[in-house]
Formats: sequence, C-alpha cells, structure tokens
Amino acid sequence: MAPPTPRPHRATATRGSSAANAAPPAGLGEAELYGTLPGSFLVELAGGTKDPMVARIAELVVSSSVRMNVGQDAALSLDVATKDDASSEELEKTLNGGLALLRAQAEQKGERDVATMLDQARVERAEGGGLMLDVAVPGEFLLKSMGCGPDGTPLAGAAPRAKHKP
Repeated sequence: MAPPTPRPHRATATRGSSAANAAPPAGLGEAELYGTLPGSFLVELAGGTKDPMVARIAELVVSSSVRMNVGQDAALSLDVATKDDASSEELEKTLNGGLALLRAQAEQKGERDVATMLDQARVERAEGGGLMLDVAVPGEFLLKSMGCGPDGTPLAGAAPRAKHKP
C-alpha cells in the first residue's frame, strides 16, 4: 500500500528557515518538526523494548510522516502508512483502544486535564490507505506538567509529572 500523501508544509518550513527573514512568517510556530520515519523507529523510540504490543505495531507500520508544532500549545500529527488495509484496521483499533485505556486511567486518578486531552486525540483512516493520528496539548497543561505557572515560573513545591527512570 502506498504511503498517504503528506500534507503540504514544505513551503512554510522553507520560508521559515530563510536567513533573509527577520521575523518568522505568520503562522510559523516557535518550533516545528517535519519528517518521515520508518516503522522500526517505534521500537527504537520505546528503547528497543521487547513489548509484544510495540513489536506488533512496528510490523504493521511501513512509515510515518511526522508534523509537530510547538508554540503556545503543541500539536502532533502523524500520517501512518501501513502494509495493507487489514493492518490499518488493526492499528486503528489498537490506537483507539490504547487512547481509551489511558483516558480511563487518567479519569480514575483524577487527572481531568489529561483525560480531556486524550479524549480530543483523533485516529482516523486516511484517504488512500493508512491512518492519521492527531494530538493537541494545551500550553497550560505543558507548563503545569513541568511544574510551572502560566508565566513559566516554577510553582512552589511543584514537581514535574514525568519521572526520569535510569
């Protein structure tokens, strides 16, 4: 199955990287990432894990076109090319099930902001095959997760949610 056609962003990225521009063009975020990754990248991203779920997802995915924009908020979009329609269907069910499980766990822990964010994440079939995954993270949530107030200053006694595990 051919990879889905990536959404047009090259012109914006090219304009944004030009040294001649004193200020970024309107709509260009503070940080952007675009690229295509092989399916095996998922296993590498998970630290080479032997988790059978990660391994199965890597088997279904041919490649992913990634677009990430971080400004006041963060947005991540993936256009995922799969091996065939059956792989797209299996991956769609797996990702939607995983999002539902994470959302339920967040609700159970009283993390309403996380649950709301996960509820708004979307996994849909792409025209021509494959999947599209879209996730948006509000800036306030990012700051709070890092133990910061709305102005970016550290909150008294706040600790980031993410814990580094050596």
